[in-house]
Amino acid sequence: MATDIDDDSLAELEELLHEDPELGLRVIAAMPPPLRETPPVLYLRAQGHAACGAWEDVVETLRRAVEVDDEDADAHHLLGSAYLELDDHDRGRAHYLRTWELDGAADEADVDGPLADRIADEARRVLDSLPQEYQERLGNVLVVLEPRPSRALVEEGFDPRAYGLFEGLDHVAHLNHAQSTQITRIVLFSTNLCADFPEPEDLMEEVRVTVLHEVGHYFGLDEDDMVRLGLE
Repeated sequence: MATDIDDDSLAELEELLHEDPELGLRVIAAMPPPLRETPPVLYLRAQGHAACGAWEDVVETLRRAVEVDDEDADAHHLLGSAYLELDDHDRGRAHYLRTWELDGAADEADVDGPLADRIADEARRVLDSLPQEYQERLGNVLVVLEPRPSRALVEEGFDPRAYGLFEGLDHVAHLNHAQSTQITRIVLFSTNLCADFPEPEDLMEEVRVTVLHEVGHYFGLDEDDMVRLGLE
């Protein structure tokens, strides 16, 4: 009985789960037990459960996956997210930290100078293209690049694979003359961005999306607000 699944079949199953999670889960359930218990299939099964919001099933599935392969960073990442959805913050942080360790060990090098410059230039272009009133209200908010979130952030439960972060006082706090020693800045995590978007065009588009998302945090906007105000 086959206990392996080829890459093409995995890709087809992943696409099916993206288009119709419930159908994809039924396809997995019909597989021979040895096949559906392999780590790649367990991970896809967990993705299907996540798409359906069945976080308990995600946990149950991925606990088996990481028992077989503790170095599966993708499984640890989704498992951490599932635990956080279930308000189990200690386990969520533990699996996020394991993801951070595995991703860091797999990094061949930080994003190089020219590519980092392109990311920074695109971020600045996005900010410069904002309506003038928003540029003025942003004032001296800095945009900086860091490879990945720090260990300290991840230990607090921050997603180790996040693309960006807003740090410091938001616009409302500034209006209320709140005081803080922390510099207000938008951080872009360049290694995470490049890992998920290897194609230059896709990368620049995600930089744009991430910068606008963090600008939204600064102004306390939700997604509908950003669309309405022309920031999306």
